[in-house]
Amino acid sequence: MTILVPTITFSDDHTQAANTFFYVEDEELLYNVSWSGITIGTIRLKTLSVLEFSEAGRHKAVAYIDSRSGLPFVDVHLVAYTEMDSSFNSLGSYSYEKQDGEWLKVLYRYNLSEKKIIVEEAYQETLGSSSQHSVVRDTLHITKNLVQDGISLVFIGRRLLQVQDSISFSTVSNEKIGETLFYPLRPHSKVNIKAWERPIHVVELSGIMKLEGILGLTGDFKGWFSNDDAAIPITAEMKFILGSIKIELKHWNRKGWNPPE
Repeated sequence: MTILVPTITFSDDHTQAANTFFYVEDEELLYNVSWSGITIGTIRLKTLSVLEFSEAGRHKAVAYIDSRSGLPFVDVHLVAYTEMDSSFNSLGSYSYEKQDGEWLKVLYRYNLSEKKIIVEEAYQETLGSSSQHSVVRDTLHITKNLVQDGISLVFIGRRLLQVQDSISFSTVSNEKIGETLFYPLRPHSKVNIKAWERPIHVVELSGIMKLEGILGLTGDFKGWFSNDDAAIPITAEMKFILGSIKIELKHWNRKGWNPPE
């Protein structure tokens, strides 16, 4: 399979904007997820070592998404991986979701030269065991060489924090192809979170997801990123199956970093 390494292109033929965000291996960010003031789960996002899995110039990240035990309306345990090029465009992704005591693996094999993505599914007893009964479920057809998945969108958002124009990406999620649109940046502001006692200097990036993602996430979203080289997602607001959720940074591990004030 031939994989092309795409570059970011902007609407109306604008040139690529410079950006100071840089990727750090072994960065780990823990988020609290709440709905109507009630904690419903956590998201743990971690970057992985390039040399452990792939050639230089690529990045890999994993997200662990878990709902809080005992909730009557949500029971989610999901592990999602993404592999990205140096500009944080997705080159492939796969996820594991716990269902009835087993783990459903969904693998997206990209063939960008032929503008298609092969979707494979398999079940396995544990995250560490071998997959069984792998089957091809679908072939998704795309119109662009630029593709994002649910996890790579976080990193492309961090990459785009100096963009002054709208930009859209083909996005793959839940075995379907849709579109995610980012709007121009809003002026710098400050936000407060429980994990830091002083206001944090942030940049606001908003947009709309024109497909259904994890937990039924869809529609308008807003994210506030630290206004520094790290561009850490501090907090976000998104719509899902029961209304709107808030995602807030709870703990972080990035060498030498604390929120800018």
